[in-house]
Amino acid sequence: MKAFPCHPDAKAQHLRDLGHLYSFDFDLYRCDACESAWVYAWSEYGSDWVKVTDEDLAKMLALPDAELRHFMRVWAGDFN
Repeated sequence: MKAFPCHPDAKAQHLRDLGHLYSFDFDLYRCDACESAWVYAWSEYGSDWVKVTDEDLAKMLALPDAELRHFMRVWAGDFN
């Protein structure tokens, strides 16, 4: 996994598995140094961090799995 863009030496706290869409695996993390939220998007073609807004973070943490899947289809649409 690549280092956080905000604090390269910080530890990553895994918050939730967000599922697999558009050939990517998405996982939600929090930076232990600044507490910002990031999604790590991984595929065999490459991987990177995507900063998450507070609004999206709240949804990603609160939605049940079925609703999260729909939300992630929209959120991750640029990966398609």
